[in-house]
Amino acid sequence: MTASPPENMPRITPYLYYEEVASALDWLARAFGFRERLRLPGADGGITHAEMELAGGVIMMGHPAEPRDQSYGDRTYGAEDPEGHRWYFAQHVRDVTPRT
Repeated sequence: MTASPPENMPRITPYLYYEEVASALDWLARAFGFRERLRLPGADGGITHAEMELAGGVIMMGHPAEPRDQSYGDRTYGAEDPEGHRWYFAQHVRDVTPRT
């Protein structure tokens, strides 16, 4: 029986739609360290589907360009790609005591 999801596959999969898919794949690799897993060409010569994964577990941090630690214990980063998609990342870096 096949596992669902298959082993080594994420349980949450974001989908992004780009007009210029090849350019977006190149940008995602350079900007965030993603690695291309799959590229399916369409009949028109474009790309109908592509999959990327985070290479080496790299996490971008900081906002807007430098690391920024938040009061709740996370370090955050935000960026905008060439087609205007906004990307936000967070990494838990320290435990904090809740204030009541």
